[in-house]
Amino acid sequence: MRRDGMTYNEDVLISVTDHVFEVLDCNVVLATLSSVGLGLLWQQEPFACARQRSYLTYILVALAIRVQYKSYNLSALATAAVYMTRLKFGIGTGCPSEEVLALLPIINDALTCDSNAGRKGSCSLLKLGCFGEV
Repeated sequence: MRRDGMTYNEDVLISVTDHVFEVLDCNVVLATLSSVGLGLLWQQEPFACARQRSYLTYILVALAIRVQYKSYNLSALATAAVYMTRLKFGIGTGCPSEEVLALLPIINDALTCDSNAGRKGSCSLLKLGCFGEV
């Protein structure tokens, strides 16, 4: 990026952005997971049904609550979540990357932890409305 005669590389921009979020105490995990995950789902053939979108949102919320920020690559987590929804709904998919395969147990743990939380966790909140159908 160029600004005021100076050139900034991608690493500097990411570092500055991270610092701004830390100073402002912003949690960007769910926004990032949702942007990537729903963006991938939007491109899916066949088009994702409402139940698949709800299931993906449920997984992404559980990950945002249970996974520590910067522990894992958020775009890879979102990709793994989309892969999991494709399997659940019987949508053909290619062989996932090693990175995605390695993250499937992390997602499973987040979902298991969430369902064990009972009424106190996001599990109870997401049983409302369309989430309860999944």
